[in-house]
Amino acid sequence: MRFFYDMYHVFRRDLKSYWRWKLHILFDTIVPIVDIALFLLVWSVIIGGGFEGVGMLNKDNYIAYLFSGFILWNFVNTPFTHDFVHSFIREKHWKTIEYIFISPLKKFSLPYGISILPLLRSIYSTIILLIIGFLFFGFSIKGDFLSIVLIVLLTFLGFSGVGLMISALASWREDFADVSWLINYILSIASGVYFPLEALPTNIKNFLMLLPSTKAVYAVRAIILQGVGIMELLPTILGLIVFGIISIFLAILVYRFVERKVMLIGI
Repeated sequence: MRFFYDMYHVFRRDLKSYWRWKLHILFDTIVPIVDIALFLLVWSVIIGGGFEGVGMLNKDNYIAYLFSGFILWNFVNTPFTHDFVHSFIREKHWKTIEYIFISPLKKFSLPYGISILPLLRSIYSTIILLIIGFLFFGFSIKGDFLSIVLIVLLTFLGFSGVGLMISALASWREDFADVSWLINYILSIASGVYFPLEALPTNIKNFLMLLPSTKAVYAVRAIILQGVGIMELLPTILGLIVFGIISIFLAILVYRFVERKVMLIGI
């Protein structure tokens, strides 16, 4: 309970800062619309040029195909955002990091508390995309919406472990934080968010299909486009659970390593 209590107070602090500059809300409204508009424009040209379909993507469902990728990635990239991976760096710059390490505060409640606001902003962006899809493009979800929520949550938790490792290492060596941008960029391409991996050579495609993010993207698309049930996706769900346990366990080990460094040489 203390962990969630600490998370709440971290979130409350960030929410007050966010609410001071209400222009953020306008940006959170416009940016997802512009992003999806650009990709729809590009793919409408590709479809108009005689595209025959690859994998789950075809000329009849390309809008739903792109929407499904954007919906998942709205949440997956949260652990790689500046606020999350810089959570300890920010305290370091504010000269409060020493107090964080010796306080009763549950240490991981800091980045997880900071992640609540980006997650809420992602939910807001997703709602906007869904409304646009439903009203203007005939977008529909053929499968169970709760199955999508489960996969999104498990994927976020799994990659939050990776973000925690980066955040902990960045508190010791700040340049580690930049790794998050590179990982997020590579994963967004390698996971088939913007295009079907079936377009790649078979060996490369088979390798990329091993990534947890790729499995999550394909699972969400299978639910939305094909109405696949949760039992058919059970191997993917179990894989995401195992990935989450391993990544968070490794994050704890990395944090303890950094904590020992702090006690010995300071940061």
